[in-house]
Parts: sequence; structure tokens; C-alpha cells
Amino acid sequence: MQKIPLNIASPDMRLARDVFGKTNVNSLLCPKKALLTEEIITRLKNMDIDFIYVEKDSIRQEGYSTLEETIAALGHRFKKVRQDPLMSKIHDIFVDYYKHSMGSCSDR
Repeated sequence: MQKIPLNIASPDMRLARDVFGKTNVNSLLCPKKALLTEEIITRLKNMDIDFIYVEKDSIRQEGYSTLEETIAALGHRFKKVRQDPLMSKIHDIFVDYYKHSMGSCSDR
């Protein structure tokens, strides 16, 4: 699954998580597995939803990469300093951050 800004969502993407309201977190706006339409996207924008989770590889736009690509690139950047305990810890913090922000872990 990928976390994306709602403003780049497009019809025919499939939600990977339920979308809940901002003010009432128990208010289900759109269920997971729902296929996005222009009407749904507009409704979510009107409800001030900023991000949604879509199924893996639903989006491949310039500048966006998969979680696996991001972690591989991070590993490449840290390969010369990975033996240093502090740099290794910083690498692991970034990996955890990307896993969380790109939707690898399940919050709900």
C-alpha cells in the first residue's frame, strides 16, 4: 500500500485502508477496497482529507517511488558508513519512518 496526497489521486485507484473523518474518527467516509471515482475524490477533498492509502503500485508518477525502492536507495546512501553504530541507528530510524509514512505498518 502507498500513502499519497489526495490531490494526486485519480479515478480507478483502489483504497488500501478505510478513510475516516477528521473530526469524527469513528465516521467511515469510504471503505477499503473501494474504487475511487471523481465524485468520491471530490467528496473527500470537501471533507478536508489530505492523504489516502491506495493499493500497492496504484500510483507511479514521476518523483514517487515504492517503499522497496526508497529503502534500497537509503541503503546505498549509507553503505560506506553503515558500520558506524550511530550512522546505523540513523539508517534504521529512516527505514522505520519510511515504512510508517508509506503505509507498511497498519495503524487500524
